[in-house]
Amino acid sequence: MRKSIATVCLSGTLTEKLTAAARAGFDGVEIFENDLLASPLAPEEITARTADLGLGRT
Repeated sequence: MRKSIATVCLSGTLTEKLTAAARAGFDGVEIFENDLLASPLAPEEITARTADLGLGRT
């Protein structure tokens, strides 16, 4: 079974949230729209960051 978490459940910037989710052992993330819009990263950069952290998107 895979475990995922929505970024709305975490505090901090999107980058901090992704790192926290990976460190907590989650397999994937659902990125909340406000986190995506507030991030200075382009969608391609966010995709690369999630992959680097071993996170899938749900």
